[in-house]
Amino acid sequence: MSLAGVEAFLASFARAWNAFDIDAMVAHFALPQIIASEGQTSFLETEDEVRANLDQLFDLYDSHDVAGAVMIDFTVEPLPDAAARARVHWHLTGDTGAILLDFHTDYTIVADDDGILAIVAIEADEEVAAWKAAGWRFGGGSPD
Repeated sequence: MSLAGVEAFLASFARAWNAFDIDAMVAHFALPQIIASEGQTSFLETEDEVRANLDQLFDLYDSHDVAGAVMIDFTVEPLPDAAARARVHWHLTGDTGAILLDFHTDYTIVADDDGILAIVAIEADEEVAAWKAAGWRFGGGSPD
């Protein structure tokens, strides 16, 4: 997998996130989707499950007036078998551009049969920690 290919994929992924475009987001995910966070692993096996997960995430963002998800920078580590691990630095911003949350998320990326890159795993511990520090909780409400 070429670094240029990973960079192009991440740029497209970031545009989809920043626009909160669920259809574009779903197009970036391989199935089954694996999300690892806080010692738990979730498997999303259909596009509808990915959409439902993103709907919940965007509801969380809406409830905290998030206007954008901006990719600040990233690092890429090549992995065997046409894969790479990307560590992406994100800022969630408000209407004025103020930074609401600052975190990194790790993604495993692969090239599929069509040569299109797809995220197959997300490690979201730092993102979830940032939500908790700000008093946010996935699915709404305050942290327990």
